[in-house]
Amino acid sequence: MWPSTNGVIIQSNLGTYLKSKKMKTPYIFYTYTVNDKEYCSGRVALYITKPLTNKEADEVQERYPVDKEVIVKYHPSFHSFAVLETGHRQASIRAYLFLMLLLFFSISVMAIYKPDVILIFEAIRYFSE
Repeated sequence: MWPSTNGVIIQSNLGTYLKSKKMKTPYIFYTYTVNDKEYCSGRVALYITKPLTNKEADEVQERYPVDKEVIVKYHPSFHSFAVLETGHRQASIRAYLFLMLLLFFSISVMAIYKPDVILIFEAIRYFSE
């Protein structure tokens, strides 16, 4: 669990992503203080890892207007690393897909190199019916 502190939005605007008319990037910068030292960050959330659609970017910018007081979550050891929103939207989906791919790959390798092991899966299916 990351500790939190108060912060203030100092910049809030939108930029285009590689001159794309359909994708925008919100530029949200905020300041916050930890142990009497002031920091500045521009990361809104860990789960925003790609450009957003115009609607999504507009929604992010509307949530964080200039001079708004916000709660900032910062890394316990690296105070300069902070976010405004916590969550696992894309990260959890990616992790789930990675684990499914790894499971499929593992079963495939076992089927090739150890065909006897696949008989276990057939036995499980037989007894579960």
